[in-house]
Amino acid sequence: PYADFYDGMEEARRFFETVLASVDIHVFDTQEFLSDGDKVVVTGVLHLTAKSTGCDIKSDFVHVITMKDGKWSKFRDFMDTHEAVNAFGE
Repeated sequence: PYADFYDGMEEARRFFETVLASVDIHVFDTQEFLSDGDKVVVTGVLHLTAKSTGCDIKSDFVHVITMKDGKWSKFRDFMDTHEAVNAFGE
């Protein structure tokens, strides 16, 4: 339900609100923070439950954040989409 392209501050807010409305978060553990220039890469593991089905999502994740003037200008989220599709029954 939250896989989409979001642009701008309001859209970013909508993304995070949609995620929080769609899943229960049991584990969201960061493992590494890597930075190079204007990029920050965060790796970790997550365990979520899809609220609509009660099915679990267990996956590694990678977040790639681009910074501009000390603020996020771009956020990319990578995880096991097969797990998510199965959990949401899509």
